[in-house]
Amino acid sequence: MDNLFNQLIKEDVCYFVWKDTDKVRNFFDGNAELDLLVSSLQKGKFEELVYKNGFIPLKLVDPLKLEGVNHYIKFEHGKYFHLHVYYELITGNHYVKEYHFLPDEGIFDNFVCENDIKVVNNEVEIAFISIRLFIKGTLIFSKIKESEKKRLQELTKNYNVENVSKIIGKIAPGVEESTKELLNISLGRIVSKEIKKTIKERFENFKRLNGLKFVTTYLKIRFNLIMLRLHRSSNKTLSGRGISFAILGSDGSGKTTITSSLFKQYSAKTSSRKFYLGSNFRTYSIITRFYYFNYYFARVFSPLKEKYSVAWFLYYNAVSLLELGKAKDREK
Repeated sequence: MDNLFNQLIKEDVCYFVWKDTDKVRNFFDGNAELDLLVSSLQKGKFEELVYKNGFIPLKLVDPLKLEGVNHYIKFEHGKYFHLHVYYELITGNHYVKEYHFLPDEGIFDNFVCENDIKVVNNEVEIAFISIRLFIKGTLIFSKIKESEKKRLQELTKNYNVENVSKIIGKIAPGVEESTKELLNISLGRIVSKEIKKTIKERFENFKRLNGLKFVTTYLKIRFNLIMLRLHRSSNKTLSGRGISFAILGSDGSGKTTITSSLFKQYSAKTSSRKFYLGSNFRTYSIITRFYYFNYYFARVFSPLKEKYSVAWFLYYNAVSLLELGKAKDREK
């Protein structure tokens, strides 16, 4: 895993972790994701290195796809490593992400290295969090993380407001004039309604979805998520062909324990299916259950099958039908 980030630095790829920076420490332990902002000009180089290091692209099901946002995942040694990559800076509602920004490329110069991973410096993080918190505070269908508020409070104990203002200008030109007020609102401090309205109007320049179109998109996404939950499916699938593998072993060898652990691990991040191919009554289809009962009663002919051809036929016909039913169940 270290190789990927070392190569990104060596190849001078413009990127950094732009939110949830506290997850960087946990990323190498597995079962965590990094939110990366990557220069759209270097998407090709970034993906080349990501694929070279064993990551697989994930595809979001419609209509959850977001233009400019990709997912890459790697399973290794019982852990998963998830890169949530933004080639465009988008934010807003958790599902819709209706605000799109085109930050100046110079913003990628503002980072520090943590475990060989580029992470935004404090002033850029202040700009990102304050913008996100302000926008989320104006939305109807949105949740604000308390952890982000606490993080912003911590970062603003010691910062240069002029530097933060310049960064905000690179992200959302026109909003930098209200940097102090933006920070106060994001921190939950009392600010006049007129100031809030003015800042909101300035952010409207970066909004892609409004009114009925936003509501329609939101409801469509929520409906699809409900359907996925009912079908016990993930909202992400592997791009291209999936991976199939089998666990074989005798009774009591741990097959169920192993497969349950693997299924839990994989289904946490992508659509997975577990098929039990053993032969027992709980896995039979209705037709196979009928064949089973036929076989159950036909066993009476077993002692007679060597003497009478009719008994032989009835017994082995029942056995054959049962095996055929089980084979079709496995195929299905």
